[in-house]
Amino acid sequence: MKYIPDLEKNIYNYISKNYTQEADLLKTILKPSIGIKTLDGQNIQNTLSKFGGSPLVSENFSWPYINEKPLSFIFQLNFEEIENVNDFDYLPKKGILSFFML
Repeated sequence: MKYIPDLEKNIYNYISKNYTQEADLLKTILKPSIGIKTLDGQNIQNTLSKFGGSPLVSENFSWPYINEKPLSFIFQLNFEEIENVNDFDYLPKKGILSFFML
């Protein structure tokens, strides 16, 4: 997906028209985003990106805790495996980002 210059303008116009009272607040919190889609039949044995299970981490990894409770692993992304990652200036081009929740 490539950045579409008019997309932000169109979203702002839509918000202004349909959410008049909340428009100013919504415009301040609107941020660029990407969607994540898994592909059926994809060979996942040679990938570091994954959903669920156990994260693929280094031996010096410390499991995250909040208030002495371990967080649950959700998913991790290897930025080198994201198609068109170079189209997004705000994303790193390599590295792994892991997501956990309480």
